[in-house]
Amino acid sequence: IMFHCSAIPSSFFEDKPSVSEHLMFKKSYGEGTGVGIVNGKVKSGKVTVASTKTEDGTIIECKAKGKFRKLALSPLAGDIVETEYEQGTNVITKIHDRKNSLIRPAVANVDLLCVVIASKNPDPDLFILDKLCAVARKNGIEVLLIVNKDDIGDSEEFFAVYEKAGFTVV
Repeated sequence: IMFHCSAIPSSFFEDKPSVSEHLMFKKSYGEGTGVGIVNGKVKSGKVTVASTKTEDGTIIECKAKGKFRKLALSPLAGDIVETEYEQGTNVITKIHDRKNSLIRPAVANVDLLCVVIASKNPDPDLFILDKLCAVARKNGIEVLLIVNKDDIGDSEEFFAVYEKAGFTVV
């Protein structure tokens, strides 16, 4: 199983996990650009582990209670949760109502989606940009479009369409 850019505790794995390079990034962008893939065999059983930041700023490792599986609910990054210490383990006992959530990436309670897009080289993928903007708007998330490489592409007229649609473009 591969986890990208994840803070998965080693106790989650049967053996010591390894960190490797993602081949897609290596092929597209060159050696050393995709480090951060954690490879390992997950221990048997259904386990959900989350790093939770407490009110005093301490980060604790938690497991979700089994009741969430019955509700088809998993803690997401951005969730507001309540935890308790039970039988030597921190457990998430409550997931507060979410104002929104996204599937990919799996996050909750998002206020602002910042999309960085090149005006040229590569040309912007308008289908993906439109999809991101539509999903954000549907979920009540403010969108900030950040255009880079503006010095090599003429994007002013092009991105004016997004400004007219109510999105902030810088």
